[in-house]
Amino acid sequence: MKAIKLMWGLILFSLGVSAQVLPIEKVFLTSDRLDYNEGDSILLEGKVMTGDTLTSPYSRYVYVELFNDKDSLISCQKLVCEKDGDFISKMQVDFGLQKGFYYLRAFTKLMQNFPEETYPIYPIRIGLTNKREETGGNTDLFCKFFPQGGHLGIGEAQNIAIYLYNQDNQPVEASYVIVTDEGDSIQHHKTTPGGWQINSFTPQEGKTYYLIAQHAGQKYNFVLPAPVQSPLVQTFINKNRLLYKILAADSNIENGKLYLYNSHIGVLDLPFTKDKMGMVDFKDMANGTFTCLLTDNTGEIISETTQWYETEKDEMNVSHWKMSYAPNEELELPTHLIENDSTSSLWVRIFPEEKILNVPQAETALLMENDFTSSVPVPIRYATPNEKDRETDRRGWLLSAKLIRFDIASLVKNGFNYKHKPETTMTLSGEIQGNPGNYPLENGSVTVMNQLQGGAWQADLDEKGRFVIAIDDFHDKSTFFIQGRDKKGVNGEYNYTFNSDTLPGINNHKRVQLNQDLMAEYGTEIGKFSFEGNNLMPEVIIKGRIRQEKHESTERFYGIRYIGKEALEQRNYQNFEHMLSYFHNFLIPMRKSDPDAEKQNNRQPGGAHSFKTKSESYEELVVFPRRNSILSGMKPLPIFVDGERWTAEEANQMLNMKDVDYIELLTPQKAMTMVAGAIDGALVIRTKKWEKEIINSKGVHYTPPLGIANLDFERPTKRIYKTPETPGKYRIFIDIINERKSIQSYMIPIEVK
Repeated sequence: MKAIKLMWGLILFSLGVSAQVLPIEKVFLTSDRLDYNEGDSILLEGKVMTGDTLTSPYSRYVYVELFNDKDSLISCQKLVCEKDGDFISKMQVDFGLQKGFYYLRAFTKLMQNFPEETYPIYPIRIGLTNKREETGGNTDLFCKFFPQGGHLGIGEAQNIAIYLYNQDNQPVEASYVIVTDEGDSIQHHKTTPGGWQINSFTPQEGKTYYLIAQHAGQKYNFVLPAPVQSPLVQTFINKNRLLYKILAADSNIENGKLYLYNSHIGVLDLPFTKDKMGMVDFKDMANGTFTCLLTDNTGEIISETTQWYETEKDEMNVSHWKMSYAPNEELELPTHLIENDSTSSLWVRIFPEEKILNVPQAETALLMENDFTSSVPVPIRYATPNEKDRETDRRGWLLSAKLIRFDIASLVKNGFNYKHKPETTMTLSGEIQGNPGNYPLENGSVTVMNQLQGGAWQADLDEKGRFVIAIDDFHDKSTFFIQGRDKKGVNGEYNYTFNSDTLPGINNHKRVQLNQDLMAEYGTEIGKFSFEGNNLMPEVIIKGRIRQEKHESTERFYGIRYIGKEALEQRNYQNFEHMLSYFHNFLIPMRKSDPDAEKQNNRQPGGAHSFKTKSESYEELVVFPRRNSILSGMKPLPIFVDGERWTAEEANQMLNMKDVDYIELLTPQKAMTMVAGAIDGALVIRTKKWEKEIINSKGVHYTPPLGIANLDFERPTKRIYKTPETPGKYRIFIDIINERKSIQSYMIPIEVK
């Protein structure tokens, strides 16, 4: 591997060490609630981070998905990352969704180079209200063992993690003893409330070891894995030093390799000493995991172990917090949290104590779950009351975890090939061919025009007629006019092929453990689930739409009202208000200055009604849909002129009707892709300025499958966090990521009286 200078203060006290830095991105994703109903909005927030502590996110965009338990995609948003990778959005819960459990997932283009298991996934509940009554149920106990290094060696002191759980896949706190087949007691211990404990003993060849646990008045026997004569690696962290040692030194591992992986520094070659030992010294390293991998000469993993490294942190003293509040009272957050709010990313969430299952927290999500997989659920930080037990839970889980970020054997042999590059700008790409014959439009050019938001771009075609053109951010459902020209600058009837956006298949690797947890909470309301094998879905290809150059009747094509160029030319509209009078779809309130303001329901020429409300009158022109939805609360109709939002009065005063190309009254479904809350539709006006270069020209209209999500909601600025209105016991979840990318997660119990 190519030696790269490390910039994070890593000092290696060994010769011949080299490193391969692997640029990666991780995402923390969270929502404002855990339970939703039809018609609700999901407030989504999160952060895109790089693996190292110095680099800002490589990607400018992040994708957020909502899918159901059958891995069917319900919704996908493309969002622009803001300050240091922060993002915020709202996602609508459609009416008619079947009640049940749904899942949120987030990723960037760069993350598609790595397995889908590295993407954050967590469940939300839609339409579920009935929880299962506690019955006491089955008290069966189960146990899993995770030796450090992957297997028990012979004749060497070794750590082994113990995990006890019940039939509902919930952790169990229980006492146990480890004995030999001869009945000799090795150790007595007790698991934490999180179900974990770590034991250290020296396995002997030919002996069998048992764990005997006491739970709910019953005794359970479990057989430990048999010790084997095989090399394994052990690591220890002492302050700022990582010590590593290869056990079973009498085994032939001279041709083996030892690697160390950390997301901040990449992959390091660790040399063997004569004693099969070594040391790595850390300086100013951020919290995180370090994984040692021992491989044979082909790169296949023989032994793997992961350690947690943590610098001193400002642990909150819960006793200093206010623990009791009145309903709707402002939370008293620690002073340093409020001060850091402007420079750090801060998330504060409040959930009822009984509904905190699988709440995502930044520390475990970014530093553990994004890099590893395990047969055991990640420890729930807030399930274990004290810090010592939480550390035991974390150490135990990491001994169970396997690195999935990359395939070490392939990395060693071939390096790492990034198929997907970071997405820093939006692009359109494709191929243009001549007709007939489908010959490439060799060395021609292409012009792209955004017909909704404005803007035009041009790019050259290569010898095969292919193009990639960077364009400004465009909204979802935006339509582009694409026009190709040959190398002489002549346009014609060409064939256009556009590259489809490819999104990763949905591989819900957490379904088993999440559904087991949720079934335990909700019982048979969820139904039964099965999961066999990998269930890796093929990549989902989202195909773009090509629209004909001539604007078809949108009444037939889209199911909306439409006035085209011919109709506009036949009528001599004086202004915008005059044009509206020929629509049957609008209500125009009388204005205060109108002498006929008292005339109710005065029918205008084409069918529009004018009216005066009982409680309101208007100084300016206002337009309402004729059939206002109760949900809209008589909100004025949104109006867009060439992609920009105008008021009706602005359109009336500034719009020259002779310059109008066409007018569309969008359906609510299509309108809400442009502006949130457009329950009664929206009016879109396109002027002729967009046609100046394309009149009588050849080309196609193309709607890319995914643009920037059309968001129209007020972003919170200065956050004020308040308690719920309903009395009860709650837990406050706090996640902080500072400028140095140090990640802190806390949980504080409170009571609302």
